[in-house]
Amino acid sequence: MAKTQQDVSIYKDKSFSTSQSQFEKDLKKRQREGWRLVSVTPTKKRGFGRIVQLTAIYEKDVLDSSDTSAATSAQAKAIEETRRAENKAQVRTERRERFKEAQRRAREKEQVYRNSLSPEQLQQYLKRKRRKTLIVAAVVVVALILGIAVTANNSAVQTLLTSVPTDTPVPTTAATPAPTQPPLPLSIVQRSTQIAQNTSPFGSKLASKYDNKGNLTISEYFDPNGFLNNGDVVIGIKSDCFQIQQAEWQAKPALAGVTAIELVITSQLQDKFGNTSTGTIGTCTLTKSTEQLFNWGNLDQDTAWGDYDNVYILPSLNS
Repeated sequence: MAKTQQDVSIYKDKSFSTSQSQFEKDLKKRQREGWRLVSVTPTKKRGFGRIVQLTAIYEKDVLDSSDTSAATSAQAKAIEETRRAENKAQVRTERRERFKEAQRRAREKEQVYRNSLSPEQLQQYLKRKRRKTLIVAAVVVVALILGIAVTANNSAVQTLLTSVPTDTPVPTTAATPAPTQPPLPLSIVQRSTQIAQNTSPFGSKLASKYDNKGNLTISEYFDPNGFLNNGDVVIGIKSDCFQIQQAEWQAKPALAGVTAIELVITSQLQDKFGNTSTGTIGTCTLTKSTEQLFNWGNLDQDTAWGDYDNVYILPSLNS
């Protein structure tokens, strides 16, 4: 008598293959092995709705036996993985909604601020804002032009190389395949940076440093043009602190030897004379002894903020 066995596979974007191509390749292989596709769900997206992770559930009929524990375990695993994927998707949706609501309140606050300005002050404010927009647009245009130029140059070189005739045929010999080396384990710094990037943070240029004494420092850069006002920046600092600290401490396997994690967020600052520099706008530190008291499921970015061992937000952001 036959019974049904289920299995779950998660496909993530990699350097040279997308989650969609990995799924299609694995689907063909599984179909040859007798598996049927039950469902495929996008479980992670990036900017502009681009899907970077898919979760697929497969099933197939297997012969019944006295030992059904393996099938039951696989089915339970499939259900648990699906539940986790749905929970993560729901969390991301709620996070986006909170950010949209914060942006709406920021727009209302900005409108109130505009209404409080005199015509001369409002004109100066709009002029500064237009200048920032033009700078960002110019940077994007230059980057696109450089990308097109590099692509065209590579195509021309490739065409030239492939069009060179050869008078004497070169004998071919079967090359002996090199032995496959097992991948080296990632260091704490590499794993930490990878974990932080997988949280889809608001900032960029993520990097980690570890002093081999238990202290792990993660740095992140906020582009000032990516936020409408100071209120959005504060929301981004608290949100990334919560998401990254939780992901780092709950990593499986754990980051061995780490006893304290500090997130340092920097951005471009400008003094009253118009001089710009890069400086720290927010930090949060959480030690292992304090983290063990956390129940992450009952906390959010605001309630956890008061429980970290040490926090800092640039005072001008709260003014």
